[in-house]
Amino acid sequence: MRSWVAIAALAAGCWTQRPAAEPAPPVRPAVAAVERPAQPWPASGRTYAPRREIDRCAESIDHFFEMVATDVQTRVIPAGMVEELHGVMIESCHETGWSDESLACYAAATSTSDAGNCFQAMTAEQRADFDGRFSEIRKRYRSGPPPSASSPSP
Repeated sequence: MRSWVAIAALAAGCWTQRPAAEPAPPVRPAVAAVERPAQPWPASGRTYAPRREIDRCAESIDHFFEMVATDVQTRVIPAGMVEELHGVMIESCHETGWSDESLACYAAATSTSDAGNCFQAMTAEQRADFDGRFSEIRKRYRSGPPPSASSPSP
């Protein structure tokens, strides 16, 4: 009889009307897991090399000075002056912001006269900046090449 009472109590409890349980709130993943999946450290790979920005000024002007190098042999321009001009041109490009068109022109030039056309295509401010820098170097070399670090001072 006791077992009948227990079964009846159990049956009565199962058929009563109770409110349904509230569903559990959805589990939200961490923000970092949503935005970016876990990745190994970049330097852990064998072929890791940080991507370098291409210096368009240096790249275009280097091409120009490769052409100038052949002219140096025929025109007798001091090598030190060419090196200074190379650095000055890159500085001027960075500081005055030469346009992509100007840089593309210097990169595509096949002769120093082509590069002269590129110079004329620059803005007046850019030409004035470069002319000022070039004049300073030219003045120093007119009076003779600047003393090298190995030459004794007077």
